[in-house]
Amino acid sequence: MKDEKRVLIAASGSGGHLFPAQFVAKALRRQFPDVSIAFVGSGRPLEEKLIDNEGFKRIVLPLEALRKRNPFTFPFDLLRAFFATWKLFSEFKPDIIIGVGGYVSFFPVLIARLKSIPSIIHEAEIFAGKANRILAFFATKITLAFEETRIPCRAKAVHTGHPLREELCDFPMPKPLTSRGAYKLLIIGGSQGAKGLDEAMSALGSFLRSKGMRVLHQSRQENIAILEKSYLESSIDFQVVSFIDDMRKAYDWADIIISRSGAGAVMELGVVGKPCILVPFPFSQGNHQKTNAMVLVRQGKAILCEEGENFPERLREAISKLLEPKFYETMLLASCDKRSVNAANDIARLAMSLAENRSE
Repeated sequence: MKDEKRVLIAASGSGGHLFPAQFVAKALRRQFPDVSIAFVGSGRPLEEKLIDNEGFKRIVLPLEALRKRNPFTFPFDLLRAFFATWKLFSEFKPDIIIGVGGYVSFFPVLIARLKSIPSIIHEAEIFAGKANRILAFFATKITLAFEETRIPCRAKAVHTGHPLREELCDFPMPKPLTSRGAYKLLIIGGSQGAKGLDEAMSALGSFLRSKGMRVLHQSRQENIAILEKSYLESSIDFQVVSFIDDMRKAYDWADIIISRSGAGAVMELGVVGKPCILVPFPFSQGNHQKTNAMVLVRQGKAILCEEGENFPERLREAISKLLEPKFYETMLLASCDKRSVNAANDIARLAMSLAENRSE
């Protein structure tokens, strides 16, 4: 019997799946140095940046076709993906599977059930995604970012919170302002930027200059040149990047944050506690990003500003509201529900406990 525990983590697609998977893997490596960790992915570009660059083994399987679902080839793609995943299990011999949402988790968790290998799925949203609603019946345990999450088989569920980057776990609580210089605006559209948000901000350069604002904008790569042109013409202090490596530094710098409202973003913003404007991705499954955003809106920590008609104007009004000193201070000091900053560690310990119990 092998002593080394082997953990297979299934995650791909956007940062919404890859970041929490990476944070759990780091927690495993930190707490259990002898564990062997491998990621299964579909080969999308962000996987290399977030997984390979952290020194983790990544195995690419033919899973991307499951997302595209070509009606003529889908049955064959399904079989190909199933047998490729089965072969991976035979070669890697995992003791535990951790699925972090999305189509990439489907076959690893299903095959784990067929082989009597324990598995965990993590649900980041209040309304569970389609894949996890199915996988809930096959997984050994379900970890939840939100206690109020609706998902089948709730008896298996454990509320852990959402895995956060380690450097945010001791982020200081907001304090009353003692002085007021130029407001610093951080704009984050998610790991791959946000087209609608980029377009709206490119139209607000003159407004930002009139308010004396400084800007750090994480945008889509293809929109960098347009944004730089707008900000340069408006003579504002700005930086536009496609990816922010040091998010703690960015959060610490910012006075106001404009962000998408994926589960990871909402959890991080809840810990950071800075006043923010949340712009849900309008095509998210079941409009879950709006549901996420309302968690912070109800706590008085955020303003909701949805895309659609007159979006740039409404976004400008939301920024103007936050620039009112009394309103800003009220939102800054509003209390936020306690969110677990130990989710990655808790999920790592749960995974190893299940792996150990299997070997007994």
